[in-house]
Amino acid sequence: MKRVHILLLVAVLLAASVTVHADNLAGMDGDDLHPLEDVGYYAAFQMREFMEADETGEFRLWQGATVGEITLVRDATGDPVLYDVTIENNSRPVGLIQIWAKKLMGVPFHTVSTSTVLPNLRQRAAEAREIATQTLGEINITETQMVYYRFPRRAFAVTFQGRGETGRVLVDVTRQRIIAPDEVVPFASILNADALRESREEWEQVRKLLDQPDQPRPAGLGYRLLNVPLWGQKYDYYCGPAVVRMIFHYRHGWSKSQDYYANLLGTTPEYGTPWQNYGPAWLTLGHSTYSMPYKASWSTVVAEINANRPFQSHIPGHVRVAKGYKDLGFWKYVAINDPLPIGQGDSRWEGYGSLYWTGTILVY
Repeated sequence: MKRVHILLLVAVLLAASVTVHADNLAGMDGDDLHPLEDVGYYAAFQMREFMEADETGEFRLWQGATVGEITLVRDATGDPVLYDVTIENNSRPVGLIQIWAKKLMGVPFHTVSTSTVLPNLRQRAAEAREIATQTLGEINITETQMVYYRFPRRAFAVTFQGRGETGRVLVDVTRQRIIAPDEVVPFASILNADALRESREEWEQVRKLLDQPDQPRPAGLGYRLLNVPLWGQKYDYYCGPAVVRMIFHYRHGWSKSQDYYANLLGTTPEYGTPWQNYGPAWLTLGHSTYSMPYKASWSTVVAEINANRPFQSHIPGHVRVAKGYKDLGFWKYVAINDPLPIGQGDSRWEGYGSLYWTGTILVY
């Protein structure tokens, strides 16, 4: 089936429910952004792929679902980062697919999830306005928009008039406070040039499959998902303790508090958990480790998960649990337990071609 025919199917899936926050597009370089038609097509294609390969019923609520609202999310500097594509069933969110906004990112697929954590977070704009008002006093709020301030951390950019000035503050509702300017990290600063080049080369191959989806594709290695418990981190700097607790609990069937692991790891509000502290802490817990200051190879991901060993996946300023893999041929995904948002956490399938995975700690 040619792409034009697939697009007719996608048009049905999109129906009339696809919208975009047009104000998010203001000032952006349109030539470098994926068009909405393509974003909807990519999301619908991923829906079909994941439903067809659903071996555990994880995506059962997606049967009969459609692509819903499409929202472009920028970082705090105005740089477009991702399209959030809500998956809806009977007008109710049942998941989220994220597509990279810029063509220069190469392979556009980022995450696939049945979680509604991010769609629900978007509904907390009123809470962000209240925090801004309580902190700044009498102000007139003119705009509230969700942005990334330190990927993948999100906040609401609250624009206001008052006290004789027009200004903007970033409010993280999960942290219940305004974000300081020195906490903001531009998304572009965490990307690796070599990884971008590899992703663009891979995208040239992937596009051929999208244009001719019924053509034979490379055989995948299948699917495996470990039942690792999910805990949201207790504090903003507690991603390390939360991740260690998740992995330890999976391996032993019990665990202690995040405070216990924070003490063991030497976790502090100023520095979080230093990379070099994980090895000694795991050794105290009875496990040796192997640290790599780069993304694990795909063969390593598969081998560790097949050996029932979830491991640490590090990105700039944050760590998550890698707990599974899905290999659909051209499409490779890693299952992630993310301890963010605070007190809640989130699970998703993340494209293996992640451009910001910077380190790996294997736990034996």
